[in-house]
Order: sequence, then structure tokens, then C-alpha cells
Amino acid sequence: MKKQIQKRFGGIAFLMLLVTMLPAQLPLELSAYVTAGSAKLNYTAGAKSEGSLGLSAGGNITVWIEKYPDVGVMSGLGIGYFTGTSSISSFSTIRDKYENGFLFINDYVDYSTRVRAYYIHVPLMGTYRLVVGDHDLFAAAGIKLGFDIYNSYNLKASNLTRRSSFPSMGMYFTNMPAHGFDVTTGHSVPGKNKSFGLDLPLAFEVGMCWNLSRKLYTTFFLDYGLTDIKPPELNEYMSKIKTSTFGLKLRIEL
Repeated sequence: MKKQIQKRFGGIAFLMLLVTMLPAQLPLELSAYVTAGSAKLNYTAGAKSEGSLGLSAGGNITVWIEKYPDVGVMSGLGIGYFTGTSSISSFSTIRDKYENGFLFINDYVDYSTRVRAYYIHVPLMGTYRLVVGDHDLFAAAGIKLGFDIYNSYNLKASNLTRRSSFPSMGMYFTNMPAHGFDVTTGHSVPGKNKSFGLDLPLAFEVGMCWNLSRKLYTTFFLDYGLTDIKPPELNEYMSKIKTSTFGLKLRIEL
């Protein structure tokens, strides 16, 4: 756990250092933001996947390198919530646990998985601001580095049949509860704080910068994860899990 924390905050410190190494005389802009939209964990599998409302909040620091039009580099720190629910009518897992040809088989019916994850994200994005009348057009693009800070999941099935076989010997074992081969209804397995992977989404923003007493940014954002964050504890029918979010972002200059 200690090494994981060191890696996570080491990555955050490195990206923040890149921004602060820019020349000190360049103008800085500090801002705070909130977002609301769809936050989803995408499962690359034959299962149906659904997301839900996602929220995030944080702060940004922008260094403006060029003026008229304004070109800069933006970093910061934010925390976001992701959720994903998948369902599949049936699937089976087969394991040769002892590598001797004796197979342990689980047959699931009406199987579903619900996963929740909280991530800290550090952006590194190029920004562009163009004067249009009294206000500005704003755009940004880049990447984010995401570190899992908490997660939970719940695996459910209406029926779970545990059985085994030894094909080379023509032996099949079912309905033997004393040996763990039986049928369970209402199967449910909760879990939390598993080893979710590093999230590395492409990030885009476009919208307006309103030049009021403080600059107010209203933008549409889209983040799409490039890396697989699936922990090994989740079942085989989900080959990968990737993040995706889109929605509205409200950011105000401090």
C-alpha cells in the first residue's frame, strides 16, 4: 500500500513540476471547477454496459505562453466518480486448478456486475483562447493521468451451478453439496479496494470564456480512457475496462 501511494503521488508531483518549471514571468491563472455528465466504465465484452451520472471537482493552473490569441499549458488536480453496470444472460468459467486435467466449472445465469471507482486525475493539456467580441472562445486538448483512490464492486447471478469433470477419466461431478458442487440461487459477491489500474484518458474541452469580474469558463468536455483498468478479481467475460466521461464543465478564475 505504501509503495502504491508513493507511485501515485510521485506521478502527480512530476506533472505539476512540469508546469511550474515554465518561466516565472509568464502569467498564471488559477481556477476551480465542477463537472456533471455521464461517467462510465466501458466493458469490452459480449455484455451490455451502462453508466450513470458522474460528478467531479478540482482546481486548474494555467500558464499563458502567448497572447492574442492566447496559448497556454494547463494542469491541476481533480477527483472524479465512475460507475459501470454490465449484464449477460449466461456464461461459464472453467479452471484446471491443479493442472492435472481435473476441471472446476461454474455456470452463471442472469449475471451482472456493478463497479464503482473514485480517481484522482492530473491533466496536462494545451489551451487556446480567441477573442470574439467581449468574450473568448476556449479550447483545450491533452491527456490526464488518473490514480485509483477507492473502488467497490458487486457480482450477482440469479443461479450459480458449481460442477466438475475429469474428461480423461470420463468422470463428472454434480449435485454433491458436501464437496462444493451444487446450485446456488441469489448468488452475490461484494468486494472493494482491489488493484484498479492507471487511467490515461485523452481529454478535450471546447466552449466559452466569459470576461466578467472574474473569468468564467463554460465548456463541453470529453475524456476517453486509453488504458485497461480492470483488476484481476473480476470475471473472465470482461476482457477490459476503460473509462469514458462527457458533459458540462463550469470553471471560475480565483
